[in-house]
Amino acid sequence: MDHDSTYEFSYSDSTPNSCHSSKFEVSPNMTKYWTPMCVESCKPHVGMIFTNVAVGFQFYKQYATLCGFDIRKSTSRKSSDGVCVWKYILCNREGFKNLPKPTNLESSSCVGDETESMNTESSSSNCENIVDCNEELKSSEPKNIPSNKRRRVSNRVGCNARLVMRLHAEHGYVVTCFEERHNHPMA
Repeated sequence: MDHDSTYEFSYSDSTPNSCHSSKFEVSPNMTKYWTPMCVESCKPHVGMIFTNVAVGFQFYKQYATLCGFDIRKSTSRKSSDGVCVWKYILCNREGFKNLPKPTNLESSSCVGDETESMNTESSSSNCENIVDCNEELKSSEPKNIPSNKRRRVSNRVGCNARLVMRLHAEHGYVVTCFEERHNHPMA
């Protein structure tokens, strides 16, 4: 098997009301890629010019809808006078979900109801470093976050599909980067 070439074959979604298809590729390092196939006039390309960011976003959103994926706005860089100079629009599966850092309650000496059962003489001399877990939890909980937070599965898989626009003084916003390959199948 030759590992220096890219293997390609077309995949067409056969579900009803679906008008999108994609080309499936396996790279030499065995990474799988899906490239949406659509009419060239609907596809963005490097050098394409938009009058403003909103028009560029709307064009890419229509392309994404035709091809069967969702997008989201990402980083924008502004000039010193507040004008948007760079705008990144990404596949909504770009990156990975930020996981909350675990709290380290195990590092402190926690004693639940045992502190109340100790007599006051011994507790004042021997238990100065004991922390009541209930008090520690009450003080560390933020007031505006609900205690029963719903856990959801992340759809992010590190996809690099994106459209990047840069402000050009004479023309408007010019597409400087367009990555159309996804590392996941289209919806």
